[in-house]
Amino acid sequence: EGVQSGPTTAPRPLADPSEDVQFEVVPIKFVVSGLPDSIVMRDLKDEMATVLKRILLRLSQKIPGLIISNVEDQVASNRNLEKAMRALKKDVTLYFNVYVVRVEDKEFGPLIIAEIRDSYEQVLDQIQ
Repeated sequence: EGVQSGPTTAPRPLADPSEDVQFEVVPIKFVVSGLPDSIVMRDLKDEMATVLKRILLRLSQKIPGLIISNVEDQVASNRNLEKAMRALKKDVTLYFNVYVVRVEDKEFGPLIIAEIRDSYEQVLDQIQ
């Protein structure tokens, strides 16, 4: 059983209306399955973040006005849960927030999601 992954959008957190909203936040969710027991979760998260940044850099060079401000790892789980999930051969879910400089009348989220989906094979190759 090989490593499998798939990007989807995660539920969007509610924005605080008092904040100056200068960024569009694009939540990304990767579900990874078929991981070996020896996997180091920090290494997996770091590798996923690196691959995501490469994809976003390539996309920002193709789309005028797209400026990526930050990519944040949003994975919140404890080691015992991770071990139990792997022992039960459950999926591991990784969350990232991509912060894009907001441009009036443009939504970059769907473009980012489409590019990640189109780069699915690259993501798999990098994490295997």
